[in-house]
Amino acid sequence: IAEGRVIVGVGSYELAFEKPTYTFKGSVVSLDPTTGAVQWRTFTTNDDSTGGAGASVWSTAAIDTARKLLYIGVGQSYEEPAGPLTDSLIALDYETGELIWHRQFTDGDVYRIFKTPINGPDADVGAAPNLFTIGGRDVVGVGDKAGVYSVLDRTTGETVWARQLTVGSHLGG
Repeated sequence: IAEGRVIVGVGSYELAFEKPTYTFKGSVVSLDPTTGAVQWRTFTTNDDSTGGAGASVWSTAAIDTARKLLYIGVGQSYEEPAGPLTDSLIALDYETGELIWHRQFTDGDVYRIFKTPINGPDADVGAAPNLFTIGGRDVVGVGDKAGVYSVLDRTTGETVWARQLTVGSHLGG
């Protein structure tokens, strides 16, 4: 809960089915904690020529009340083209749902479980982000399924550092 809002990521297992057309659009939703009414919804793909279906949001948001921002990870695309928010950490204004910044870690990742002949790396950002401070600088860190843990400036999204911790896989990094 962030100042009277329940923040929820929306994901789908549509990627587990071979279909002629995929339609799911990932999103982050703010709900009124008393009534469940939707306060805002921010989609992570348009499911159009700029980004195909998919971009599920699997993780829990990290909330920065000082900046009124939430940070949450986004998954891969289910069909081409992979949109700019896929495999990203996004920062949203939690009062309005406005996208403040995003950092895409894996470009062009299109993955479905039964896609043939070739799948992308399936390098979702499914881990919950971590908020901490380094030498007075407020940062957000997150790991992705490519096996990389990245630390970014909370205000700008600028990379502070990133480390390959393990070999990535579609089951996690």
